[in-house]
Amino acid sequence: MTEKIDLGKRIDSINHDIHVGASGDFEKFMEELDPLEWQYIISSRGDYLGCIIVIESGGPHTIIDTYRREIRTTWGSEEVSREISGTLTEMFDDFFRYIFENQLE
Repeated sequence: MTEKIDLGKRIDSINHDIHVGASGDFEKFMEELDPLEWQYIISSRGDYLGCIIVIESGGPHTIIDTYRREIRTTWGSEEVSREISGTLTEMFDDFFRYIFENQLE
């Protein structure tokens, strides 16, 4: 029998860990977070608008969506999301915008 996971508690814990971890050396934090993948959200003119960052998958699926300023986790048909701060969103956006702009060169 599959164990029931409290997604609310899980996402609150992940959200807290991200806020604490990101408050220090952000590049080191990103190495430790080790995103599984990310998708850029771009305008029709090719401008960076945000990023969807997959931080866990295979059980609960958890993403950070900088465009919507939220962290969201799903397990089957259940979904829970929490708002993330504008400051944290900007830190993720600065990091991924840099990668996006430099890979086009």
